[in-house]
Amino acid sequence: MINIFIQIAGLAISFFLFQLLGFDPLKISETLTQSAIIIGFGVALITIADIIERNKIERFKENISIFYSEIEKTKPWRRWPFLKRNGIKKLLSNEIITSELKNPEIPFDVGTHEIKVNLPTVIEDFFDLPILKDYLEMRKYHTAFLTAYSNKMSKKHNEELLKTHSRYECMYDILKTAILFKTGRLLKIFGISITIGSALVAIFGRFIT
Repeated sequence: MINIFIQIAGLAISFFLFQLLGFDPLKISETLTQSAIIIGFGVALITIADIIERNKIERFKENISIFYSEIEKTKPWRRWPFLKRNGIKKLLSNEIITSELKNPEIPFDVGTHEIKVNLPTVIEDFFDLPILKDYLEMRKYHTAFLTAYSNKMSKKHNEELLKTHSRYECMYDILKTAILFKTGRLLKIFGISITIGSALVAIFGRFIT
């Protein structure tokens, strides 16, 4: 839904920018110049978004690698991206097959209670897991977690507690990185919509003004 909203907003912004520049469909040379300016703006947004995406996906992959190989020291769980989160398939025999995919939930003791956050493992998880909700919850209880962790460390200093702290910080950064990646993706969609919108206005402007 948000992707559609961003696309519509991009198209609307491109039309608004033409109007701001004094769009006159009968003046072809001016229209081409205005279109080039707006397309340049759209391309700049796409370039910035692409840099954000590439930077964050590399950080995400590094964090996932650290989480499993150095913190958990176990075989990584990875979602197969070709599998849908929820699937319903009706067979020729009229039988219905349903499937539900669940990512690992990582629990954390924040002193007063325990919170659980979903671990994303592929880009598809960024868009169908409650990434923002989990991130805000970890951010909300960050200080509470550190307080509980500090109290435990003062009583018993061991490797397992150190691993718990590393696990929290790693998960926190994974979710933050996922949100920034999604922001970059939406910015890219917005830039593409502006570019397409400016081309459409330049071509069909005389029919819509």
